[in-house]
Amino acid sequence: QEHGLRMGQHKELVERVQKAVSSGKVEEVLSASREAIMAKLDKERGHTVTDHSIFDAHARRYEDEYFEDMDSLGVLRPDVVT
Repeated sequence: QEHGLRMGQHKELVERVQKAVSSGKVEEVLSASREAIMAKLDKERGHTVTDHSIFDAHARRYEDEYFEDMDSLGVLRPDVVT
Protein backbone atom coordinates (compact mmCIF):
# COMPACT_ATOMS: atom_id res chain seq x y z
CA GLN A 1 0.00 0.00 0.00
CA GLU A 2 2.81 2.44 0.88
CA HIS A 3 4.64 1.46 -2.29
CA GLY A 4 1.58 2.31 -4.36
CA LEU A 5 1.29 5.68 -2.65
CA ARG A 6 4.94 6.49 -3.29
CA MET A 7 4.66 5.44 -6.92
CA GLY A 8 1.66 7.74 -7.32
CA GLN A 9 3.57 10.63 -5.75
CA HIS A 10 6.52 9.93 -8.05
CA LYS A 11 4.27 9.93 -11.10
CA GLU A 12 2.76 13.29 -10.06
CA LEU A 13 6.25 14.74 -9.52
CA VAL A 14 7.43 13.57 -12.93
CA GLU A 15 4.36 15.11 -14.59
CA ARG A 16 4.85 18.45 -12.79
CA VAL A 17 8.53 18.60 -13.69
CA GLN A 18 7.90 17.66 -17.32
CA LYS A 19 5.25 20.37 -17.57
CA ALA A 20 7.66 22.90 -16.04
CA VAL A 21 10.47 21.85 -18.39
CA SER A 22 8.20 22.25 -21.41
CA SER A 23 7.40 25.80 -20.24
CA GLY A 24 11.07 26.67 -20.72
CA LYS A 25 11.17 28.66 -17.48
CA VAL A 26 13.97 27.80 -15.06
CA GLU A 27 12.01 29.18 -12.10
CA GLU A 28 9.11 26.81 -12.81
CA VAL A 29 11.44 23.81 -13.12
CA LEU A 30 13.11 24.62 -9.81
CA SER A 31 9.77 25.20 -8.13
CA ALA A 32 8.31 21.93 -9.42
CA SER A 33 11.35 19.89 -8.44
CA ARG A 34 12.21 21.72 -5.21
CA GLU A 35 11.26 18.95 -2.76
CA ALA A 36 13.08 16.25 -4.72
CA ILE A 37 16.20 18.40 -5.07
CA MET A 38 16.18 19.24 -1.36
CA ALA A 39 15.84 15.58 -0.38
CA LYS A 40 18.70 14.58 -2.69
CA LEU A 41 21.00 17.35 -1.45
CA ASP A 42 20.17 16.60 2.17
CA LYS A 43 20.99 12.93 1.67
CA GLU A 44 24.25 13.65 -0.16
CA ARG A 45 25.50 16.74 1.65
CA GLY A 46 23.50 17.11 4.84
CA HIS A 47 26.33 15.72 6.94
CA THR A 48 28.58 18.60 5.85
CA VAL A 49 26.44 21.27 7.52
CA THR A 50 28.37 22.61 10.49
CA ASP A 51 26.46 25.84 11.18
CA HIS A 52 23.52 24.69 13.29
CA SER A 53 22.12 28.23 13.50
CA ILE A 54 20.43 27.41 10.18
CA PHE A 55 18.30 24.80 11.92
CA ASP A 56 17.62 27.06 14.89
CA ALA A 57 16.45 29.91 12.65
CA HIS A 58 14.18 27.56 10.72
CA ALA A 59 12.64 26.18 13.90
CA ARG A 60 12.20 29.65 15.43
CA ARG A 61 10.31 30.85 12.39
CA TYR A 62 7.66 28.16 12.72
CA GLU A 63 7.68 28.41 16.49
CA ASP A 64 6.92 32.14 16.23
CA GLU A 65 4.08 31.47 13.78
CA TYR A 66 2.69 28.85 16.15
CA PHE A 67 2.76 31.23 19.11
CA GLU A 68 1.08 33.96 17.05
CA ASP A 69 -1.70 31.51 16.19
CA MET A 70 -2.07 30.48 19.83
CA ASP A 71 -2.14 34.16 20.89
CA SER A 72 -4.97 34.87 18.48
CA LEU A 73 -6.87 31.90 19.93
CA GLY A 74 -6.35 33.19 23.45
CA VAL A 75 -4.11 30.31 24.52
CA LEU A 76 -1.60 31.25 27.21
CA ARG A 77 2.08 31.01 26.37
CA PRO A 78 4.15 28.34 28.12
CA ASP A 79 6.38 29.27 31.04
CA VAL A 80 9.35 27.49 29.49
CA VAL A 81 10.33 26.85 25.86
CA THR A 82 13.17 24.43 25.16
